[in-house]
Amino acid sequence: MLDDRQRQWLKRVFDIGAALPAGNADSADDPVKKRVLVRLEQLEPALQEIEAGIADGRFRGAGAPIKAAVRNYNEVREKLREARTAHKWERAELLLPRVELALKQLGAESGGRHDLDDRERSFAARKRYLSEFPPAWPRIQEYYGRNANQPFAGAQAAPWAEFVRANNARHAAAMQRQFDVAWDELENQKAAMARLDPPPGKLDQARQHLAALRQECDAIGAGIGAGEYPGLDQAAATFGKDSKVGLTRLDALIQVDEPDQALEEVRRIERTLADFRKAATAALVTQAQAGGGKAQARAQACLARDPQLLRTLMERPNGAAALDAMVKSLKGKAEGAQAKAFVEAAILARYDMTALSGDLTTKALPRLYAVLGEVPERHTRQNPKLQRIVRNRQPGTSTYDAGESKLTLNVGKTGSSTHELDQDKDVDREARLKHTEVNTFNHTTLHELGHSIDDADKFMDQHGGQDAYGGWQLHGVDEIAEIAGTAQGFFRAYQSERLSHEFLHGLLKCTLSGRPWKNPPPDPVRDLGPLDRCVAQRPDAAALRQAPAVLQAQTDRDLLLQDPDGWDVELAGALREDLRKSVPQLDPNVKWLCEIVDLILLRKMSADTAVRDLLAQLVVAPAAEVDFDAMADHAAVTWCRFACSDPENLWKRYAEKPPGYLIDGRFYARVDNNWRSYRAAARSKGVSQYQFKAPAEWFAELYAAYQMKKLPDSHPDAKWLAQQYPRRAG
Repeated sequence: MLDDRQRQWLKRVFDIGAALPAGNADSADDPVKKRVLVRLEQLEPALQEIEAGIADGRFRGAGAPIKAAVRNYNEVREKLREARTAHKWERAELLLPRVELALKQLGAESGGRHDLDDRERSFAARKRYLSEFPPAWPRIQEYYGRNANQPFAGAQAAPWAEFVRANNARHAAAMQRQFDVAWDELENQKAAMARLDPPPGKLDQARQHLAALRQECDAIGAGIGAGEYPGLDQAAATFGKDSKVGLTRLDALIQVDEPDQALEEVRRIERTLADFRKAATAALVTQAQAGGGKAQARAQACLARDPQLLRTLMERPNGAAALDAMVKSLKGKAEGAQAKAFVEAAILARYDMTALSGDLTTKALPRLYAVLGEVPERHTRQNPKLQRIVRNRQPGTSTYDAGESKLTLNVGKTGSSTHELDQDKDVDREARLKHTEVNTFNHTTLHELGHSIDDADKFMDQHGGQDAYGGWQLHGVDEIAEIAGTAQGFFRAYQSERLSHEFLHGLLKCTLSGRPWKNPPPDPVRDLGPLDRCVAQRPDAAALRQAPAVLQAQTDRDLLLQDPDGWDVELAGALREDLRKSVPQLDPNVKWLCEIVDLILLRKMSADTAVRDLLAQLVVAPAAEVDFDAMADHAAVTWCRFACSDPENLWKRYAEKPPGYLIDGRFYARVDNNWRSYRAAARSKGVSQYQFKAPAEWFAELYAAYQMKKLPDSHPDAKWLAQQYPRRAG
């Protein structure tokens, strides 16, 4: 894809090449060398432009034809250099026409692609705007919400006015599909926001540090004065003296406007705090080795003064063992607000998490600490996808949020509540669980933790498709419709000269989307329903193919396919929505054009194929002449209804096994808006029915059962789990 600078430059090269005088064909009596040098002198201006362009990278991002022309030029230019160096003038003279052809190719490519370049330019502008606007929009909304009623004044009035102006101009340009203008105005908005909220300077940073460090030092100093750090007299005295001197010096450096020295002083004070914390935590480790109770009481008292104490403890040798002993000394109950605050801080420090919230009750906190401690540290403390845990007492569906690396545990009582792992009755003998009853709190915690481990390791992404791990496959709705129609004989029963394969496929696809055939589509203006496909006559293929939206969709597809990182699904969807909106509602072909755009950008069809596919989906007959009621009773339609009937709970209905339930030994279902299938034979070793809801659940259920020692050694999955996700030693 060419930008404007590349286009202008290539036009210049073409103009130079077109203005070159033709070679003198009548100069046969001149020496060959002279003819070559004269012609090269004539070609030199264009050759210099080409060489400069290659050196400057002006061809980066160019389309395939221009890249091919450049490669051709480089090849012949190198051969010409070799011939001249070897004084092979006859060879050089033979190569000259190829040099001239390369220049003409570049000129033709740059001069004969104006229509395509316009669409390329449109694609580039739309891609840039549609990619950068969504992440910027929340911040723009936040600025308006914060300042619309109380706008900036004084020196910041001008950037606020520019922010408002750019926002209005950006919106208007986007509505008019002037995406290059919209993107420029978006950049203007970002610049205005940067002027409104400039990053703090060094002096401001020093002031912020001074306030925070003073608060930390004062709190620890108060604890020392209250006798909460016994046995640390020397460390306490050193801390008191050094922190006081450091804070005084930092304040003075800020007053005399010495930001660099002030920030250096900040680092010295931080070292003073770190040294005292090391001394305090060393004493805690020693005390915990003698007994966790006294160490816990001391740490709990100090924690109110210094929230970073337990994280420092975890950095010391034997710090984890000391913290384990302290929490264990509470005997499963965190009585009172201070004890709860201690266990909460212990969980965050022990497992290197960032947040813990929700119903953090007396028994839940120690139990959560203990359950996380039952697995190896690689699964918890060293797991980057375990950052936050929310516990709610109200029972419900627990979840794992990959974006926030968060476990949400919706479980009630921690101790007595249990449930059964509902294994299929016909699982293989060696796969039967030792005991199917599990503690609900423990199992839920380990199950959601399993999700985070799978997310961190991408285990099921890499292995889920293999038979040993369920044989999971991801499908598109078009593929599911084809599988159902073929396996259940729907196409064989109804396909005819009037009812095409594509039309019948569309009926099954509509069913799989959960829509009755006679209901209007979600967007009655732009979407096609089954009844819409019954027409008096087919639309003109040439008119559809030359529609602006279809031409642009074809260019979008070509450029998406050229992306070295692969097809960008999210961008393709954004481009598709943009093009659908560009088709006027009153256009008589609006439904056909939107369907063609969908085929091009969602199914990657070429424009020609998409037009043919659309026309093949149409039935030239009134809808009343098509027996939709008879087709709706076919087994394939029944199968499609069942497959999408209960997306969240279809896994529970495996035992029903209606006719045609399995196709080629696979079970298909829609889960979380995705179509998946797995090998039915994999259920012979399943640990629960819920394990077969989705690949992530397959791993999480298996992980929890293994860590809870419910899996017998004879289970087919026990060996690889022991190797890759072993239990904690001891």
